[in-house]
Amino acid sequence: MNLVLVVDGASSGNGGACGAGIVLYDSDSGKKVDSASEYLGEGTNTFAECMAFVKGITWFIGYMQNMEEPLRAAGNTVNLTILSDSVLVVNMMNDKAKPRTDDTKRYLAEIMSDLDELKAQAGLASVKIEHIGRDFTHKADYLAQEVAQSKQREKDRTQYPFLTPNK
Repeated sequence: MNLVLVVDGASSGNGGACGAGIVLYDSDSGKKVDSASEYLGEGTNTFAECMAFVKGITWFIGYMQNMEEPLRAAGNTVNLTILSDSVLVVNMMNDKAKPRTDDTKRYLAEIMSDLDELKAQAGLASVKIEHIGRDFTHKADYLAQEVAQSKQREKDRTQYPFLTPNK
């Protein structure tokens, strides 16, 4: 079984509300298996992209633990490819770039720790991390943008209750 996990992070303004979008595909059938999104708090776009990996990996571990036993017990090998449109994060994870800030170093350490946990707990035959163009991450991007913008609208309504949003 070959699975593809597409992760994307979004920041509503660079330093605003952030969200992660996660979409899982079965690449053998080409079908979407499941998806999720999560609000990440306030941060930069780099924070959102890094945390999208963290949330995606954590979500996938839970998915694999809840997977029907016959799929895992029948001798099926599961290969995972994680795709992201963030050249920076993918290159850092593949040792092609170095983190430049202390925050980014912490994010990368958390991702790598989660990857080790993923390999140990999910029983995967292989894990690859690859870059893919933005045109192919649109479903994960939509989920990330929606959760980030929703929190930003909520914050704006609280701060400026006398204004009404344009619809």
